[in-house]
Amino acid sequence: MVNYIALRSYLLTANLICALLLAPIRSEAAVNPSMIRLSIDDFMRQHMQLLAQRYDDSVTMDYKIGALDNRITMPDCGSPLAIELKDSNSFGRTNVRVSCQSTSPWSLYVPLTINLYRPVVTAAVPLSRGINIGAHQLRLRKVNISSLNGSYFSDIAEVIGMQSKRALRADAIVLASQLAPPLLVKRGDAVILSASSGALVVKIAATALRDGHAGEQITVRNKQSKRLVDARVTGPGQVSVAM
Repeated sequence: MVNYIALRSYLLTANLICALLLAPIRSEAAVNPSMIRLSIDDFMRQHMQLLAQRYDDSVTMDYKIGALDNRITMPDCGSPLAIELKDSNSFGRTNVRVSCQSTSPWSLYVPLTINLYRPVVTAAVPLSRGINIGAHQLRLRKVNISSLNGSYFSDIAEVIGMQSKRALRADAIVLASQLAPPLLVKRGDAVILSASSGALVVKIAATALRDGHAGEQITVRNKQSKRLVDARVTGPGQVSVAM
């Protein structure tokens, strides 16, 4: 006698197995944007600690991971994701490489911004072009220098007495390219020309024929002989030449 209940159970089980076998296979990506971000965060926290050891307590840093498309799906990785910066000294905008180094390797690049903040010399007030800068016109201000182009100053004393080559607005960062050595001699000034030969030094009255900054070579006219001499500016109203 046929056991209809057992037969029915058998047919249902067989149908279920067939359905599972014939169903399209879906690969679920185990590595999603959230996991990628977590891996980058873990790496960057350690990296920032190493960077901080190079600077004093006045310097601070942070980072920002760029946008990741939420639709990104990467194959499962049998090992921890490898995170790598092209340059360990990178600041500003860069990329971090995220890769899987298992039997089915893959990699992708994620935009990253690393910011470095430190006190630098800035203009406390607007500075006009051509002035000799004083201490009261400067101040230290912590700014983000990660994308700064040009050499900056971290000590106000390095800027005092320098001449501005261009006008600067208040709070602007003072860069080396914006400064010139102080103007020590002006065209038409009476100067003392020191002519030296070994231990012998002769001082002569002369007239500057153009402006001169510290260390710059200018032409002066000997007041007695009217001879033109190329001399180097050594101080306010002072020039020298080797004989």
